[in-house]
Amino acid sequence: AALIETSNSMGLENEFLTALDKTTIIARSPKPASVLRKNKIHIDIMPPEPYTTKDLIAALPDTPLTGKRIAIQQYGAANSILSQELSNRGASVQEVSLYSWGLPEDQTPVVNMINDIANGQIDVLAFTSQPQVPNLLNIAEKHQSKDSLISDLSGQIVVASVGPVCTRD
Repeated sequence: AALIETSNSMGLENEFLTALDKTTIIARSPKPASVLRKNKIHIDIMPPEPYTTKDLIAALPDTPLTGKRIAIQQYGAANSILSQELSNRGASVQEVSLYSWGLPEDQTPVVNMINDIANGQIDVLAFTSQPQVPNLLNIAEKHQSKDSLISDLSGQIVVASVGPVCTRD
């Protein structure tokens, strides 16, 4: 959606959509597929559930990509596994990052949450995206509470996560 909105703001939406019509489009999961369909953009390849990088690579044909130029729209973090696989097949890979994940400037609410977890005041913690896990642990480490947080998360609190990558991390 962000690329389409950007092309629209530049007055290039028609040209952008026409160019996409001439390319192979891969949707990583239902969310981007929905945006593509809404904008009447064809989808050539979509991996099966659970939509991991491994599933995406497996869904790609085993054809050499020598001389092909591939743009990967990142989702807040670089995906070196996918980029490397495509490069290994001979493609020239360009990663496009429209946003990035980072730690909040004001970490007080996160520190308060870590303290609430330690004090048994939180029963359930939900991670809705993979970057939340290392970000929480980084903040806890800065406040000398990483080990106790990991212990607390392994205790009575219910930890929920969305997606296999987030669950694994």
